[in-house]
Amino acid sequence: MAKAMQNVKLKQPLVRNQVSNALRRKLNKQLEEAGIAFDKTYAENRYDQSRVVKLRHRAKTLAQKVLSKQADNVDALNLLGRIALDQGNLTEASAFIDQGLDYEPTSASLLYSRAHVFLARQDYAKAEAFFAQAEKISPKATRSRASIAYTRTKQGLYVEAFADYRELIKLDPTDPHIRAKLFECLAHIQADYYAPELEQELIGYLDFTQVDHNNLSSLITSLLIHKYDLVNGNSPLDPQQLSQDLLLNKALRKCQFKNSVIEEFLTACRQCILQESIDKQKIDDRFMDFLVSISLQCINNEFVYAVSLTEEKVLAELHNIVAKTVILADWQTAEVEYPLLLLSMYCQLHHYGFRAHLLRKSVSAWSKQVQLVIQPHLYDPQQELEIKRSVESISDIENTVSRDVCIQYEESPYPRWTALNYATKTDYGQALAAELHGFSPPSFMRNQTIRVLVAGCGTGRHAIQVAKYFRNVEVTAIDLSRASLAYATKMARDYKVSNIEFYQADILALNEIREKFHIIECSGVLHHMQTPMDGWQNLVKLLEPGGLIKVGLYSQRARTVVTRARQLIEENQLTASNEHIRIFRQAILDNLIEGDFTSIKQSADFYNLSGCRDLLFNVQEHQFTPRSIDRCVNSLGLDFLGFVNLPYAVKNTFDSRFSADPARTCLQNWDQLEEDMPDIFGLMFQFYCQLKSGSIAKFPD
Repeated sequence: MAKAMQNVKLKQPLVRNQVSNALRRKLNKQLEEAGIAFDKTYAENRYDQSRVVKLRHRAKTLAQKVLSKQADNVDALNLLGRIALDQGNLTEASAFIDQGLDYEPTSASLLYSRAHVFLARQDYAKAEAFFAQAEKISPKATRSRASIAYTRTKQGLYVEAFADYRELIKLDPTDPHIRAKLFECLAHIQADYYAPELEQELIGYLDFTQVDHNNLSSLITSLLIHKYDLVNGNSPLDPQQLSQDLLLNKALRKCQFKNSVIEEFLTACRQCILQESIDKQKIDDRFMDFLVSISLQCINNEFVYAVSLTEEKVLAELHNIVAKTVILADWQTAEVEYPLLLLSMYCQLHHYGFRAHLLRKSVSAWSKQVQLVIQPHLYDPQQELEIKRSVESISDIENTVSRDVCIQYEESPYPRWTALNYATKTDYGQALAAELHGFSPPSFMRNQTIRVLVAGCGTGRHAIQVAKYFRNVEVTAIDLSRASLAYATKMARDYKVSNIEFYQADILALNEIREKFHIIECSGVLHHMQTPMDGWQNLVKLLEPGGLIKVGLYSQRARTVVTRARQLIEENQLTASNEHIRIFRQAILDNLIEGDFTSIKQSADFYNLSGCRDLLFNVQEHQFTPRSIDRCVNSLGLDFLGFVNLPYAVKNTFDSRFSADPARTCLQNWDQLEEDMPDIFGLMFQFYCQLKSGSIAKFPD
C-alpha cells in the first residue's frame, strides 16, 4: 500500500482563470443540468438505449459548453471524463481527468475518477493508490474506502478486503453494493478457529436481502466444524441442543452446505431425529425447528444425502400412512403432519403419488411449522409445473443426443439457484472492457439497445443477471428443457425482470429465429452436443456483423479426474438415477475408490443431485485445449478476444511469462501455461470472440 501511494505525486496547480460571479452562476447551472442528465442514465427505471444515448449526449454537450467559457472548469472536465469512462473510452477519460488534476491536484472527486480509469485498465496498484489519496483528502466526499476494498477483491486479496468490508458494513448495513462485495469476499474465506464474534456477525448477514446467502456457506461450515469439533467426531448428536443454534438453523434454511464433514454430521442428525420420533411416535417440540431446518437444507441439495436400509424401511411405512389417510373424504391436515415432516427430510413431497390430495388443501390449512416446509416442497414445484405447460417452443428437437440431453435436464433442472448477486447497473461494453485487456467496445455497444441471445440458458440465472444489471440489453434465452425454462421464468417474475423472453429450442434448429444478435452467450452448452462445431457454426450465423460470441467449454486437462470418474461409472454400469448417483457419491466420500478425488469433493456441484449428475453423469461430454479452441475459432472466421473470469494470479502469471502478448490473446501461449498449470481452467474456458466478416462501422453511431 505504501509503495502504491508513492505513485501519486500531487503537482503544483496551474494558475486558474478568474470568471465573474454572474458567469460562474450560469456555468454552475449548466453543470447541474449536465450532472442530472448523466445521473439519469444510471437510474433504476430502465430506459431504452436511445433515451440513454440522448441523456449522455446532453450531459456531454452542456459540459463542453462550460469548457468553452471556462477551459479550467474542473467539474466539467471531471464529468466529461466520467462520460468517456462510461463509454469505455479510457484514453479520452484519462485526458479529461488529468487536465482537471493539472488545475486542482487535490480534488478528491478527480482523484476518485482517475482511480476508476486505472481500475478499468486493470492497474490495481495505481487504482488503490488514487482511491487512498481521495479518501485521505475527503473521507466523506467519495466511495473511496469501499473502492479500495473492491480493488483488493480484484487482486484476490479477500482477507484484506473482508477486513475493509466488515467495517464498512457496520457503518452502513443497508448499502446493497457493500453487502454484495462483502459476500463476494466471504465466499473465499474459511475460519481457522471458532470465533463467537464472527458467529454473531454471520447471523446478522443471513438476514440481508439482495445477496446470495450461498456465498456464506464455506465460512459458516468451517466455523461450525470448529465449534462442534466435527473433524474429530467429538460432538454428541443432540437435536435439542442443535435446535437452539441460531447460526446453524438459519444457515441450513438459506445456504447449501458443500462439505463432506458437515454432510456426514447432518446425515447422522437426520437419522437420529427420525429414530427418536419413531420411538416416541411424535416429533419432540424441542427439536422441531431443527427438523424443519434439515428439511429445507435437503431441498437446497435436492436430497443428495445417502439413505440407509433401516431408514428406507421406516420411510416406506410413513409413506403408507399418508397415502391411506389422504384418500379418505374427510381427512384433516393434522392427521398427516407428523409423517409428512419426517418424509420431508428425505424426499420432496411433490414427488409422491399422493401430492394431488395434498394440493387440495391450501397453505393456510397447515400448522405454522409445516407451512415452512409445505410451500417449497409442494406448492412451489406445482407452480413450476403449471408454468412449464405455457413455455413456447420455436424448434423441434430431432438430434438423438439433443433429445437425451433434454431428458436429463427435464428430470434434473440445473442449477437450482435461489438468489442473484446484486450488481451496479452498467453497460455491457464497459463491463467487457474491464475484463478484456486492451479491448475497445464497438460503437453498437454504447449507441443502441443490444440484442443478446443466451443459447442454453438452463434455469436462467446468468440470463436474468444479464437482463437485470446491464442497462442496454434485450435478452432472448433458449434451452432444450421446458422444466429448466419454467424455473427460469418463475425466477424472472420473482425478480421483476421484463426485458427477457424464454423459448424452448435446439441450437441445431434455429431457422425460426429471424433476427440477428449483437452478442451471443453460450456457456457450458456446446460440449454437451453431438458435434459441438455444428452448434457453434449455427450460432455464428446469427451474429450481426462485428458481433461478439461468448463461449464456455470444458478443459481436457482440468477435468482429468472427472474423466476418471466417468470411466468408473461406465465400467460399473451405473445409471443417472438418483439411487446410483447417491451410491457413487458415497463411495467417493468413504474413499472406497482408488485414486485422488479431492477436486471432485471440493466442487460445489458434488453436493446436490442435479449438480452431481451434470458433473459426473452427463449423457454427453467433449473436452478442449487452448490449441483445439484456436483451430475452432479460426475455422469459424472469428477473432479470439480473450478469456474472462480468470483469477488475478493467473493473469499475472501469464503476463510475466508472455510479456510480448499484453492482450493475452495468443492461444498457443495459453496452451503452454495450462500444460504447466493444468487446473487454471477448472471452471471451464470462458472466452469472447468477434466475427471477422463484415464491418463494425455498419452499426449506426
